[in-house]
Amino acid sequence: MTPVRQGRLTVAVFAMALLSVAPLTAQTSDDERSVSVTDELVDVFVGAMSLVDPIEPAGADTQRLLSVLLSDPLVVSVLVDAGAVGIQELSGASPWQSTPERVRELLAQGAPTWFWDALQVSVDLALPVVTPLNVLLVLAEQPDHSMRAFLAEHELEAQVLAEVARKALRDLGRQFG
Repeated sequence: MTPVRQGRLTVAVFAMALLSVAPLTAQTSDDERSVSVTDELVDVFVGAMSLVDPIEPAGADTQRLLSVLLSDPLVVSVLVDAGAVGIQELSGASPWQSTPERVRELLAQGAPTWFWDALQVSVDLALPVVTPLNVLLVLAEQPDHSMRAFLAEHELEAQVLAEVARKALRDLGRQFG
């Protein structure tokens, strides 16, 4: 996997992690290859950007982040179909299957090390699925080059994102546990 693709996949995982926190619907049109951005999606990204800056009516940071995420074919494919990058979706809030076979498959496909690490943690703990938030937590606590670049570009702090991921994971645990 090329560094550029790894960086784009990082952004895609970041997007999926944010999306798993709030319900939304993303619809595609095969003819137009477009994504319908819902109010919920906008709210999620506005909330993410407000970790650093106050929410403004039409925040330039939020618009830039939406533009980055929704103009990239790989990111769009993950938002709509996680299977496009070898992530098997189950049901609910975008859980990913976590099995030794899945880890080996992703490694064979050239998935970046941080992605493998996040899945391997769940495998080691005998957890059947890993949410995108698990991956975001790994990225925030031990950011690779592409994640650091993404965070810097959008003036986000890894520590803040890690805390947000932890809180969201605790909330999900209360919902399903």
